[in-house]
Amino acid sequence: MKPDRDEDAAARARRRIIRKASLMTVGFFAAGVAIAVTGAALIALLLRFTGLPFLTTWLVLSAITMVGALIAALWSARRS
Repeated sequence: MKPDRDEDAAARARRRIIRKASLMTVGFFAAGVAIAVTGAALIALLLRFTGLPFLTTWLVLSAITMVGALIAALWSARRS
């Protein structure tokens, strides 16, 4: 093989790896959001029996969960 073909193959392999890593990152993020929202909904459902409104409680708990995760991610990114 010529050196140009080797470089092209390596570039294609790098692009494929980056695309897969990007898709996995988006997938993990979506799964995390789904778990957080579902967990907040379950807690809001349990708190509904104490007299708290479901929708408001769910939104507040979801926001708290997302803000906590965002702060942790930013802190981790800043440390590295």
